[in-house]
Amino acid sequence: MSEQIQNRSNKQISIIIVTKNDYENLLTTYDSFQFSDQIKNEIQLILINGGSDDETQSFIKSHSSDFSKIISEPDLGIYDAINKGIKYANGGWAIFMNAGDTFAYDKVLENIQGSIDREADILYGDCILKYPGFNLLKKACEIENLWKGMITTHQSFIIKTELLKKNPFDLVYKLGADFDQVLKLYKQKKQFKYIPITIAAIDTSGVSNRKITRTRCEHHKSLRKNEQLGFSMHFYYVLNFVYLVAINITRLLLPKKIYYSIIKAINKKRISS
Repeated sequence: MSEQIQNRSNKQISIIIVTKNDYENLLTTYDSFQFSDQIKNEIQLILINGGSDDETQSFIKSHSSDFSKIISEPDLGIYDAINKGIKYANGGWAIFMNAGDTFAYDKVLENIQGSIDREADILYGDCILKYPGFNLLKKACEIENLWKGMITTHQSFIIKTELLKKNPFDLVYKLGADFDQVLKLYKQKKQFKYIPITIAAIDTSGVSNRKITRTRCEHHKSLRKNEQLGFSMHFYYVLNFVYLVAINITRLLLPKKIYYSIIKAINKKRISS
């Protein structure tokens, strides 16, 4: 393979979209893909549908030509679905989207391509968290703070496809397999590179956000399994768990409108258009 062809292949990006009985959110994700002619040939779209019985089937029939691969069958959850998509990914890099998630702005992929570094194995950037009536900018943390939890959302990671094929999601984790995968890559001393780009806009009504305490427990379990958890880290997780339980109780007791108003007020400096 010539160096020119190899460079082009290395910049191609596979976008793996997973959905199940979530037609409206799938449509939101699909409609957000306004790719320029410059980037269209550098993108591979893969759709993994977990055996939906809603209007998703009609969507697939009318948009089948837009995807290089569509898998429509029952699965064992989000991470099993993504693993299926990884098998068919042929771009040099891959990124994941759940139904309802979008890119932060139209030129994201062009900017990512301009940031691709031969020495990097994993690129990651910032994200936007979508709440009812407002959005918050979430800046990515430094990779050294990975032990505290995901440094950004998994939709804001761009990972070399060959690494994903060798390191699939561990289905033991139902909500924290993305953290476990990133932790394993970090432990393997793969090269992480932060890029100052707001990559994804995330729907905060997703499963991992609704079950944040269970997600954090799975992060703790992964750290223990990978022998990355010291006493101070364990203590941090105990305090964090208590904090999250308090937040969940508050969310259950307060009307949603008041709860989200409090979040907006607390994070007013991070509000994004």
